[in-house]
Order: sequence, then structure tokens, then C-alpha cells
Amino acid sequence: MRRLVAICIVALAVALPACGGSGGSSEAAPTVDETIAAVDGLTGTARTNELVKLAEEQGSELNLYTSSTTDYMTHLTDAFSDAHGIDVSIYKTASEALVQRIVEEDRAGFHGSDVTESNTPSMIALDENGLLVPYDSPKADKLIAGSVGKSWIGDKANTFIVAWNTDRVPKGEEPHSLVELADPKWKGRLVLEADDSDWYMAMWEHLVASGRTPAEADRIFEAIARNATFVNGHSLMAQLTAAGEFDVTVNSYLHTVKELMDDGAPLAWEPAVEPLVSRSDGVAIVKGAEHPAAALLFVDYLLDEGQQVFADAYLTPARKDLSVPPSIRQIVVDVPKYVAEATDWQARYEQLARMGKEGPESG
Repeated sequence: MRRLVAICIVALAVALPACGGSGGSSEAAPTVDETIAAVDGLTGTARTNELVKLAEEQGSELNLYTSSTTDYMTHLTDAFSDAHGIDVSIYKTASEALVQRIVEEDRAGFHGSDVTESNTPSMIALDENGLLVPYDSPKADKLIAGSVGKSWIGDKANTFIVAWNTDRVPKGEEPHSLVELADPKWKGRLVLEADDSDWYMAMWEHLVASGRTPAEADRIFEAIARNATFVNGHSLMAQLTAAGEFDVTVNSYLHTVKELMDDGAPLAWEPAVEPLVSRSDGVAIVKGAEHPAAALLFVDYLLDEGQQVFADAYLTPARKDLSVPPSIRQIVVDVPKYVAEATDWQARYEQLARMGKEGPESG
């Protein structure tokens, strides 16, 4: 099974292909802290104009390392380039490889990345290696509570939801709580993602915080597991439910379900089975960024105008007016806690998966 754990970094004797950073300029470029100080006290258009001016002096370039999908990140960077005249180079890779590359580049004295955008475990790993620069963006006040991390800012989230096939679950018979899915009437009708131990941790702790004993929470999840088939892949899980292979998908991504619904799939997720569980992705400025003014501009843009790109891609933006309505109760995965305890939660979730059926593999 795929494992989401604290990322261990090892030095590899490999050549680092160029991705925009020079790493060897004889003229010292302004640092991120110096650039932040240069616009201190400026607000609104005056601040943006000064950053654009400084970015021009620094080459009007930006190097972005991301683990997010290239399609919507390209839309976002194209819009940013049109707005501010800054050329953006994107390096896309898996989150673990992204962290390893930034660490190796730093050890080699090469600064390839100005900004990184990835999942929160990646941000934690980079921060623990001292490779992120804290930035108090003026756009952060537009974001939902809890978006500002130690050295990064949450920009979007994967939101887990319960969804159902409307052809197989008549109106009025849809589940209203996770606990209901432990009922034997759902035997063989549920599908769960096989590696969502972070979702499991959040929901298990929610049950306990709501008054269940740990033993009761265990029994609820064991009953749900016995009712379920476990598959690898959130897209596959939602597609199988849309096709009528299962009646209810227990921990699908909201954006995947929304996209299928817009394509006409017989799926629904409202009224929402509360609470929804969200796991944040984040954006941060990388230590030694060679284009710090462009980096500040990009982070500000991403947290404001750029949020609409995420919304258009069916994701869950962090901006308050574009996120899940506040009337729907949500809990956020405590990612630092999960990373510290990942081995235990993974083992517990794998044990649950063995109680259910093993489903088909994706593609």
C-alpha cells in the first residue's frame, strides 16, 4: 500500500538539472527578508506596484516547484504572468521527490525554486530542514481559519465527503451520519479508499471528542469496514459508485464527485454527512529564492485572484468566499500530529481494510 509518512531525506550523488536558478551569481540578490522589508508599510496597489518594480530588477522570472496537477497550475501561472509580466517556470513532480530535490539543491548551493506548492507533509519536511521562509501575506485574512501554518500558508484542500448513487439510494434514504454506515443494511454497498489513514484519524478522533469511547469508535469503524470494499484511488472509487457498482462512497474527494456530477453522473453528496474532513495543501517561499519579489507577488496572487482557478477545477479553495459554505461543519486533519503518528494510524487502517473486501485496481 501507498504510505504517507514523515519524509526522510538522504543525500544522493546526482547531478541537478537546471531549472532556472543560477546558484553561483557573483552579485548578491536581495533576500526574501530584505524584499519584505522593502515593501513594509505599503498596501494595496502601491505595494503591488513596488513588488512588480523590484521583480523587474530581479529579472521578471519565477521558478515554481509543485506536486499539484499541471493543468490547473498552468492556468494559474498563465493568469499570473498576464497580470504582472513575470515568466513562470513550473517543475512538477511527486511530493516526496519535490522535497528531496529542494533539499539536495540547497546542499549543492543551487537555488532552483523560488516558491513551492505541495501537500502539508511536504511543507513540514521542508520546514524541518530550514528551507522555508515565513511570509505574512496581506491576503491571508481572506482565507478560512487555520490556513496559516508555521512557515507556509494553506491555499487549497482535499475535502473528504460521503457521496451516493442517486439511482441506488432513493431520496430520503441517504445516510445522514458516518455512524449510520455501520448498520448491517449497508453490507456490500459501501466503498472506501484503501490508504486514507489520515481521514480515518480525523474521523476517529472526532467520534471520541463527541462522546464515544475509544472502544466504541473502534467498533463503529470495524462495522463500516465489514460493510465495505476497499479500493486504491479516489477517482476509481467515485467512478465505481457513479457506475452503480456501489451505493455509497465513504471518503471520496469533493472535487472528484463534483466533476462527475457536472458530467451527468447520478451522484449526490448533499445534504452533507457532517463533518466533512479537509486536508490542506500549502504554498511557501523557499530559502535562497533568487526572485523574491516575484515570489511574494505570486503567493499574494495565489491566495487571492488565483483561488478562482482552484474553484473552477472543482477543488476546495482556502479563500472564505470560495470554500465550503461555513454552514457545513468541517474538521481539518492535524497533519503535524498525523505525520508524527503515521505508522500507528496506517497499521490500524490497514487492519480495518482486511476486514472488508479487496476491490478492483485502477486502470
